[in-house]
Amino acid sequence: MSDAYEFPQARLLILVKAPVPGRVKTRLAGRLGARGAAVLYQKLVRRTLRLAHAARLCPIELWCAPDAWHGFFVACRREHGARLRRQCAGDLGQRMNHALNRALAAGHPAVLIGGDCASLGEAELRAALGLLAAGHEAVLGPAADGGYVL
Repeated sequence: MSDAYEFPQARLLILVKAPVPGRVKTRLAGRLGARGAAVLYQKLVRRTLRLAHAARLCPIELWCAPDAWHGFFVACRREHGARLRRQCAGDLGQRMNHALNRALAAGHPAVLIGGDCASLGEAELRAALGLLAAGHEAVLGPAADGGYVL
């Protein structure tokens, strides 16, 4: 089935958290409420997965916290064919490093994104994967807030 992907050797690593009210999108909870923020987070993750799955760029790995067996993650696997992986303990940098190192150690170029990044589209993912396939060691995508999205 890997030949159905544009970049079959690459992996799209999507970091996600269980959509538990009070644990996701906490800065928005003041306006949306904890439950509303969790619902928004689920919608953003599903949007990201729909986009990635429909694009057929490469296999998708959903890196889940605190574990990979939350009902939301299981539904995402069923709906979008994502492989579920458990994030390691630690801060965001450690968790990102762990996911990337696992993919790279297995010989897969990898693009890592957050599951709730609404500004990221298929064109950006394709461009990043294309640059990696062309031999670039790293690709960064800037975010409007001064951070990065991939």
